[in-house]
Amino acid sequence: MQAHFVAFFRKNLMLSVFLALVVLVLAIYMPALKLSYIHTFIILFFFLFSLLSHFIILWLTEKNAKKFINYFMISTLVKLLVYCGIIIVYIFNFREAAKPFAIVFLLSYVCYTIIEVSSLQKFVKRK
Repeated sequence: MQAHFVAFFRKNLMLSVFLALVVLVLAIYMPALKLSYIHTFIILFFFLFSLLSHFIILWLTEKNAKKFINYFMISTLVKLLVYCGIIIVYIFNFREAAKPFAIVFLLSYVCYTIIEVSSLQKFVKRK
């Protein structure tokens, strides 16, 4: 489990650095997009939250591999509820900046989900 988590951490870190650079470049060269510092916090949030959820899934699967699907589905449900809550709260509090926030949030969600699912697929195949 430890080697798998370290590999996931590296991929997650590389993705985070890449996305942060993209946001930085877009903020500098395309100011019409109205990107702000909050968008880098979105990336940090996804980085930390995906590490936590991935670790919990791996840890629980080590205890009982037969319940992997249950753990994965519960994790996905919790993440979606948290993500929807964050988007709703942000949109109600900052209506003028809602569109760029939602776009960056959605793109980050897709990128981090792809990394996590591919990593979990490799983990399950090894089991």
